Amino acid sequence: MTPEDVPAPADLRPENAWIHASWGGAAGLAGSGHAWAAFAKGRILSAACTHFLGSAYEDIAVVIVPGRRRERLAPACVARLTADIQARGHTASWCCSRDNRRGPGTRGPVAPVPA
Repeated sequence: MTPEDVPAPADLRPENAWIHASWGGAAGLAGSGHAWAAFAKGRILSAACTHFLGSAYEDIAVVIVPGRRRERLAPACVARLTADIQARGHTASWCCSRDNRRGPGTRGPVAPVPA
């Protein structure tokens, strides 16, 4: 994602807007250099970003808009983000609540590997 993409995360439904909260909003996320997204007609279909940035670890967050699951968009975004995280010399981390049955399925095919 680039600063020019600001309208897309700003246009996310309220239930998905949490994805840019840790960056101070849509502009912060788009300009962070820590996010990848799949787009169609200027709208985000799936996005993965560093949600919490530490000195050695980056915790990943992912959203997928309803109706676009099973298209492998989220794993593609996570794979690109994970490659960036490793290139920065950091380790990607990911946690899912017990109630999030979809999270492990998204993560599974592209599980981060420590550098």
